[in-house]
Amino acid sequence: LTGSQTISVPTTAIAGKKDVTVSIWLKNNYGNGNTAAAYIGAAKTGNYPANGYWLLNPANPSGYAKSVMTNATVADPDNSPWGTEVGPGSTNAATTGTKATSDLALYTTVINGTNSTMSFYLNGKQVGDATYTIPAGGLTNYGD
Repeated sequence: LTGSQTISVPTTAIAGKKDVTVSIWLKNNYGNGNTAAAYIGAAKTGNYPANGYWLLNPANPSGYAKSVMTNATVADPDNSPWGTEVGPGSTNAATTGTKATSDLALYTTVINGTNSTMSFYLNGKQVGDATYTIPAGGLTNYGD
């Protein structure tokens, strides 16, 4: 895919799932920036997804691989959800984790909503901390 092309997975495939592993092979052709290669979460309300999200950005503006979940949820929305991100390369910790690659790479995020943790791997190697604390329930918190 190039440009603004997207792949959409029916939300019924993951609806109500607390524990999800997302693995994506991709090549970052865009360089550093605020470009989401994958996103799971509620649709925008106003200008932002106040109910939270998980997103994968192969190279954040600082040049680090980013896989984050927010602490903003349906129960506790935030109009600036990027400020509640948890994970390597997050908005408030942009230079944590692993420098991005422009090569074809395997990005894997393990979301364990049962135990309130998330882990991120780039080409099978752990990125950042062993686990990041996320809201209990994982993706079920985002209302989509």
